[in-house]
Amino acid sequence: MARPRTISTEAILEAGLALGLADLSVSAVAERLGVTRTAIYRHVPGRAALETLVGEHLLGLAQPPPDRQQPLDAYLQEFGRWLRELTRSTPGLADYMVHLFPRSPASGRLMEHAVAVAIGHGWSPPAALYITTTVARSTLSLVRAEVETEAYLRNLSAEAPDAVTRTEDTMRTLPLVSTAIPFFEGIDEEIRFEWYLRAIVAGTLVVAPDLEDHAP
Repeated sequence: MARPRTISTEAILEAGLALGLADLSVSAVAERLGVTRTAIYRHVPGRAALETLVGEHLLGLAQPPPDRQQPLDAYLQEFGRWLRELTRSTPGLADYMVHLFPRSPASGRLMEHAVAVAIGHGWSPPAALYITTTVARSTLSLVRAEVETEAYLRNLSAEAPDAVTRTEDTMRTLPLVSTAIPFFEGIDEEIRFEWYLRAIVAGTLVVAPDLEDHAP
């Protein structure tokens, strides 16, 4: 009887990186490596552990924006842009970060770095954590919404143009909304994201002092 093929955690990681977080599963890794799922489970106990193996490797390579001693709102906007670019270029990473974060010191250092920047601007640790996680989660939520909408329209395939047209036509029948539409038609998604991010940062910094009032 032939001996089962032996694999390593490193081989599982390599296969997981090749598949990507969006398509990651124990079965997919096993198929790629030509082994059984049982062979995978000898190294990672389940899907969460497999996701963590791949996700933490990716986040361990990520380099957040350095603290250039600019105003905190400017840093947070730069951080949000960086996080959006990182997660848009790595399918599945936004979901991974939203579900559980941080999962190891590799991702924990990203949180610690952002909190340290906010503390350096005079905020208490609780307020700094609130500020940075609110900006991060809001950015990740927007990325997920963008990705889900794009996937939905792809799945509609030939129906997509008609579906979009119906939505646009409906908006044009609304008396107040229709007067605003021309303003937004020439504005691309990058500019809209900047507005969204500025609003999140500004609102977060307005609310953050309330945390200081509740400090024990």
